[in-house]
Amino acid sequence: QYNGLKELKRKVETVDKHLKKGYALKAVDALDEAVGALDSLSAEFEGSRLDAYRATLHVRGCHAYSRVRRHEIAFPACNAAVDADGAVGSYAARAAALERDDDYDSAVRDWRAAVEAAGGERAPPEQLSWTDDAGEAHDLRRRLHDGRRLEDQWEKRRDHARVLDLPANVGDLRKESKCKWLKKQHKKMARTWHPDKARGDPNRAARKMREVSAAKEALTGAFGC
Repeated sequence: QYNGLKELKRKVETVDKHLKKGYALKAVDALDEAVGALDSLSAEFEGSRLDAYRATLHVRGCHAYSRVRRHEIAFPACNAAVDADGAVGSYAARAAALERDDDYDSAVRDWRAAVEAAGGERAPPEQLSWTDDAGEAHDLRRRLHDGRRLEDQWEKRRDHARVLDLPANVGDLRKESKCKWLKKQHKKMARTWHPDKARGDPNRAARKMREVSAAKEALTGAFGC
């Protein structure tokens, strides 16, 4: 058992090393190995030490999978981390993952929860400091402020072309080509986020579907289709 725990610790350290270097895909692979090692140990014994490793792997999974945009896997890990301890790091990790998925409203709620878990906005600066998966320190109050700004920008100046994954040069194309791309990408995205086909959280799929419909409507007018 001691050797198993030592090997598990080594695998978790490998995940952290890849995350800090920005190697998200390598971190995902290392994370899968760490989870496998944890599952093997779980078959032998249970204990608070294993629970602690399980919780920390949830946080790392939240970071790693969201960075490679596998959000349907990331968010269950994020939610499990929050449910397990309700700690500052868990709320902050989920908030960062939500921002990567353009869910700024939910991200703001989690940044606020992280600030409260750290003692509130009047807590000492050291309590309100959070270190992300890349090893960079952040002031949680600043992240909350930035989250509110991003939420406002997303609502008022949303990049509809990005929502539909249109080509970067779509603005330079002729009207006929713009409209062709718009129709093609809207159909693709509507199929991706259809409630009966989308993977993961149905609420996320519904939000994405609303954004796709709004993008189609806005760009139809902008392109003159």
